[in-house]
Amino acid sequence: MDNVLAKPADLCCLKGAFHSGEATGSTIQIDGIDTYVAKPHPNRSNGNVLIFFPDAFGLHINSFLMMDAFAECGYLTLGVDYFLGDPVTKHSLTPLSDPNFDFESWKNKHLKASEEAAARWVKAVKTQYGTSEDVKFACIGYW
Repeated sequence: MDNVLAKPADLCCLKGAFHSGEATGSTIQIDGIDTYVAKPHPNRSNGNVLIFFPDAFGLHINSFLMMDAFAECGYLTLGVDYFLGDPVTKHSLTPLSDPNFDFESWKNKHLKASEEAAARWVKAVKTQYGTSEDVKFACIGYW
């Protein structure tokens, strides 16, 4: 049995479809990193924070709609741009079939940098939003 839950990024990370809809959150800066914030309605808020780590496509409409849905369930949802403005979509909307897109080069450029940015960002999020002993953090991620 393989005990590794998350494998390194590979071409399977580039499959999927872009959805349509209207995002309801907003973008702020946390520790100098773009962060999408989806807030629950005050009557539905459970007082907890969901940290959202996007896939290789970064913060885009699919991510926004998912984060908005988590907010509708009561979570203050925060999504980090740990690719620092350089997601796969900046280079290609069809990365699996685009002969000009080199996924390995993109991945190698971002793997360590995204880990470092995420660690710094999470620390700042916990400082900013974890001021109450009642706040619990959860996370979901795709990278």
